[in-house]
Amino acid sequence: MAPIFLGTHEVKLDSKGRVSIPAPFRPTLSRQGFDGVILFPSYKVEGAIEGCGQDFLNQLMDSVNSYELFSDAQEDLSATIFGAAHQLQWDANGRIVLPDPLIATAGLKDKAVFVGTGALFRIWQPERWSAYQSARRQSAKEKVPSLAVKPQTGGGDPA
Repeated sequence: MAPIFLGTHEVKLDSKGRVSIPAPFRPTLSRQGFDGVILFPSYKVEGAIEGCGQDFLNQLMDSVNSYELFSDAQEDLSATIFGAAHQLQWDANGRIVLPDPLIATAGLKDKAVFVGTGALFRIWQPERWSAYQSARRQSAKEKVPSLAVKPQTGGGDPA
């Protein structure tokens, strides 16, 4: 089963740039063989940090490597994602130190919001997250009239 990050978790950011990885995220990340996270500025969303574990990073690398080696597309994506990524191990209390470039990317001050997005999570400045969430909710109401839920496959209880 693929790792899934769920929920919205507000945490404090201390003066040294330390934040606690939300407790529900840590087991999902640890099962991937590394007690830490990979973080990088969002490729899609301005002002957000993307977070994932090693499994998703490997999938992302396979996707980027599907472009022709040394092509402009492959070079652009590699530099944008992997060149700006940080692999951060948490301490005994589940805290990491966010690098200054990521703090600046998200405009973080004294709080951060970790938001599960399924295979990834994002880290936001709380007010930016609130505005983004409102805009996305409105967009979904306007553009996605319904959601067809796919049937469960592979050993689940069909009831």
